[in-house]
Amino acid sequence: MVNYIYQTEETLKRQSERPEPVSGNWPPVTVVVPPTPQIPTKGREFLLRTPVEGVGYITTTIKNAGYPVEIIEVRGTTRTAPEVAQQIIKKGGIVALATYVDSFPFLKELTDCLKQQNPALPVILGGPLVSSLPNVLMENIKADYAVLGEGELTILELLEAIAQNKLNEINKINGLAYRDGADQIRLTAPRREIRNLDILPMIDYSLWPSVQENSEISEIGFTSSRGCYQNCHFCYKLFVMVRHKSPEKFRIEVLAMVKKYLIKYAYFNDLTFTAHRERTLKICAVLKESGITWSCSTRVENIDLELLKTMRESGCTDIWYGIESVDQDVLDANNKCTSVEEIEQAVKLTNEAGIKVMGNFIVGLLGETRESLAKMIKFIERRDVIPCSIKYLTPFPGTYIYDSALTKGLIKNEVEYLGQLSRRRVNDENDEIINCTDLPEEVLRDAFRSIRKITLARSAEIPQIREPVSRQTGRL
Repeated sequence: MVNYIYQTEETLKRQSERPEPVSGNWPPVTVVVPPTPQIPTKGREFLLRTPVEGVGYITTTIKNAGYPVEIIEVRGTTRTAPEVAQQIIKKGGIVALATYVDSFPFLKELTDCLKQQNPALPVILGGPLVSSLPNVLMENIKADYAVLGEGELTILELLEAIAQNKLNEINKINGLAYRDGADQIRLTAPRREIRNLDILPMIDYSLWPSVQENSEISEIGFTSSRGCYQNCHFCYKLFVMVRHKSPEKFRIEVLAMVKKYLIKYAYFNDLTFTAHRERTLKICAVLKESGITWSCSTRVENIDLELLKTMRESGCTDIWYGIESVDQDVLDANNKCTSVEEIEQAVKLTNEAGIKVMGNFIVGLLGETRESLAKMIKFIERRDVIPCSIKYLTPFPGTYIYDSALTKGLIKNEVEYLGQLSRRRVNDENDEIINCTDLPEEVLRDAFRSIRKITLARSAEIPQIREPVSRQTGRL
């Protein structure tokens, strides 16, 4: 293996194309996926049990650099933090913990257990939660390092520094938080995001315990891009700059993975799947060739009937639109950069193309009124939108809404609030609320109950079983 400390995109590209052999000279790395208390949104239950793409990129990158790597999957199990800690301690090496908005209590307990038994064990945090609140997490979780933002390059530089005992050069690694001396938390300069996504490795899903038991992954989450060109007040973006895989790279990956893992259905987590029309058409051609059925998330702008029909013919069964509200004042107050007219047009054309319209709605957005809630209920009562995901406005760390809630005193203690987020339940009318409106809380709950009642009545319409596209005759 080449001896280097400061990774470049060229290095990542080379290792993606020609992985280094796994070597016993490098410390083993254990990556932990924490449990989640979430109640799955109907139609997307599989996302809480299928391999996580972000962790997949990181673990594959680590393996391609020559490190022995193992994933401990805690989702869907009853394993406790002490039990997971015992498994890690026996293995030794380096541990990396994925951080999500609902994982703080587990991560804190796990790290406490690890450090009690082996204070010298290097513990690394990574993912969206620590990237949005690096100081809060590092001050309250006994980790040594945190990879902030996009992690493929940073994790390689950090692992090499630890493995070669070059800890005096940690401060030169961009995109990092670390503990310096007597619990002093330091942040290095931000890392530039990878410009060319084609240099990323093809994910090795065989690293996942579930895939080792059964190599078939019938349903999976994919992305073909990173980032979003908008900046809604309620949305946290781990990736700021919008970048896309080329259709050529996408084709190579999708066809290979469908064949290897017998994939039948994919949900595209791209925040703006339809943003670039010509590229979307090329992506659809690849998906049609693959023979799978698929769904996607996207915004309501940049939609036209020809595009939608092409998506339908290539296997698209449903589109999950981020509608959020149908009141223009509320949309504007939350920097949604969407018009009610665009919402209506997208719904009309998507139904006309024969694709189910799955609507994501938020109750309690900034500027919410009784009138705006009444508009939402009236809109959802129509038969042309399925209200699939209903949630109260949640101030996620790293968002405008979060900063506003802190300023107004709606969030009084950030650590206690992280505990509240760990109990959050999408689609649950009894979920805890941080009320950012001038309305009484019960008004928000009444509206939520009304919308939830409609959702449950239409539950049979939400796609559950997706049949593959016939390679000869089109849709089955």
